[in-house]
Amino acid sequence: MASASFRADTLVYDFGLARRSLDYSGLGGTTVGRRPKPLDPNQPLHAFAIELRLLRERAGAVGAEKVTCERAEIGRSTYYSYLNGENLPSRENLERVVKAWGGDVAAWLELRRETELALAQPPSQRSKAAEEPSALYTMMVLDIVQLAARDDRSQVHLRRRFDAIWADTRRRAGVDREIKSADRGDGWLLWEPGIDLVSDAFSRLLPSMAELLSYDNHDWESSFDPHDWKSSELLRVRGALHVGEAREAFDGVFGSNVNETFRFADAPLLREQLRGNAACDLAVIFSDRARLLGNLPTHPETFRGIHVNAWKEWAGGTAWLYTPPLARNKPA
Repeated sequence: MASASFRADTLVYDFGLARRSLDYSGLGGTTVGRRPKPLDPNQPLHAFAIELRLLRERAGAVGAEKVTCERAEIGRSTYYSYLNGENLPSRENLERVVKAWGGDVAAWLELRRETELALAQPPSQRSKAAEEPSALYTMMVLDIVQLAARDDRSQVHLRRRFDAIWADTRRRAGVDREIKSADRGDGWLLWEPGIDLVSDAFSRLLPSMAELLSYDNHDWESSFDPHDWKSSELLRVRGALHVGEAREAFDGVFGSNVNETFRFADAPLLREQLRGNAACDLAVIFSDRARLLGNLPTHPETFRGIHVNAWKEWAGGTAWLYTPPLARNKPA
């Protein structure tokens, strides 16, 4: 029987099996239907419901209550019991719902099986971290833009360049303390207790990284060779930074606020904001809570408020698009 182990690098949880086949892109957006009930990702049934909500959001209009109930042949109360983590869908109902929402039926049936295994375990054998007290953590996600769309050779090349730039960034910024990290596949989750990482990111780490990214990309562009696939690989980074309650165990940091950080980086409208600022090699979304706790100045050259009401509950207010000034200019 697989042991339950909730991990940050699988976004929600992992029951001891490799679960990287589900597509987590495009998180966020407008929730269809009634106001969702808060869920605890450390509980297997709630974790299943969280992923189901994400699939529904990606489905768009067909995820609405009326459309789903008609296509999946389920009742209104059943629809909400699945989304609120009250009941695990039967195999037949799950298959119809997933088909209606355009998901991978085989992957979801496997996820259902894993959830059943976790629910069958005594609570004492589930994640010990669920019993640990929460603390205030700063969490920052840094992703390589469009990494998943590249071929394997390009992905390896870009990741190596990012690793080298991040190491140089820390040395240049004088940040030599340990900042824990988890590999997301297309980027990295960085975290530490407290709020020191907020001011360090704003004043030292991100400006240094922006400058190094500009230098690095300038070198690749200036040595462009149409016969060398590497010479056309521009490295652009987007990210998100948030302060919130989280718990830490030997295998990572987790809790609902970790997922909020992922949502900052992956929300469709935020991606459009970052992609639209084509002159920048680095752009990071700061939550309002991170900005306020870090006492960061909202200078128009670096900060631009993005006013979207739907984010206020988990962002703590307005989201802020931050582009370090050095990211705007490439070296001559």
